[in-house]
Amino acid sequence: MILIRYLNYAKIYSRYFIKFNDPAMNSILISLTLLLCCGMHQNIHAQLPASTEPTIIGMSASGKYYYGITRNIIYKKRVGKDKWKQQQQLSMSPVISTLTYNSDKNEIAFRMGNDSIYHVNINNGETRVIRIGEYLSRFQEHPVSRLIFSIGSHGCFHQYSDNLEYEREGDEFVLTDKKSAGMNHKNRMGTSKGIVPADEVTRLQKALCNDYSRMPRISDLGFTQQEYDQCKKDIQAFAVDRKVDGNPGKIGFYITGNNVDFNRLSLLVDSIETIDTAAIGEILQHAGLVSTTVDWMAISLVSDNGEELHIRYHYFEDPNAMRLPCVLMFNDEVLRTFTPEIPRFLDRNCPALMKDKNRMPLLYAMVNYLYARKIE
Repeated sequence: MILIRYLNYAKIYSRYFIKFNDPAMNSILISLTLLLCCGMHQNIHAQLPASTEPTIIGMSASGKYYYGITRNIIYKKRVGKDKWKQQQQLSMSPVISTLTYNSDKNEIAFRMGNDSIYHVNINNGETRVIRIGEYLSRFQEHPVSRLIFSIGSHGCFHQYSDNLEYEREGDEFVLTDKKSAGMNHKNRMGTSKGIVPADEVTRLQKALCNDYSRMPRISDLGFTQQEYDQCKKDIQAFAVDRKVDGNPGKIGFYITGNNVDFNRLSLLVDSIETIDTAAIGEILQHAGLVSTTVDWMAISLVSDNGEELHIRYHYFEDPNAMRLPCVLMFNDEVLRTFTPEIPRFLDRNCPALMKDKNRMPLLYAMVNYLYARKIE
């Protein structure tokens, strides 16, 4: 519960920093927020029994009050005071991990099930329900006027980012600024395109707003016969060269387990074309490792009325060839997307974010996936 509280605080405060379009400072803000939460937790915990202490969800716009929640009850307390007072009773108990607090509107938003976002005004309890995806669909009502590409990294002891900013001029987006922030580092953007066609940006905008849930097909990955042949060679090479202790050797392909049928593995390469979209999504979702160091790349679209849609891809060490799945952030919606329009757009308009498109690790993962299903 304590960890959830800390992460929610980080999420609550970091969402406001997005407004300033400076993702490089995101890690600093989250780190400071977590430190703040630790101190806050110690002060409150010393005064209230753990069994009755609400989970803090945010601070009022005035900075005078904290709001907290326990099950379906919203509580309020003055900063520096010890006693929580009931503020509002909800008709349901929100899942804390989906809950956000908007201090400007003094309302909370949370997801219920897979299809709705509930908004509740803390002052009067007024509730409204929005279907998931409805916010996102509204973003296409206004044309995009600014485009920002970003790449960066943050961890326990570092943070930095590089950004390319484009402004719309007629039928084109023109590069107007290159920015780097954070600690000293080698700029990872490299060369960049000076012009991005406006119809390319509009195509991405409509794809995200109207079909963000589209899953990639095997044809979207673009595997070649040469890559299939190389995969078979790597499988057989691993069969000969693997270490006795089970650790991966120098060969790119790797599989765990005893009594592995390597001939079957090689034959399964020919079945890659039969993998359906749901399986591709599962493989992309589980590809890669986890670490306290997070690398990321992002696209930000800013409409002419100031609304911002942020598309983020997080990875550790090496990104997968598709740069998927991504997270979409717009207003109170946070959605995951696998749409192949994102890598297509990056490949054509910001090649720096599509460097090292090595599809072999993804191909290895698919063979392993098929093999696991065959022996179940």
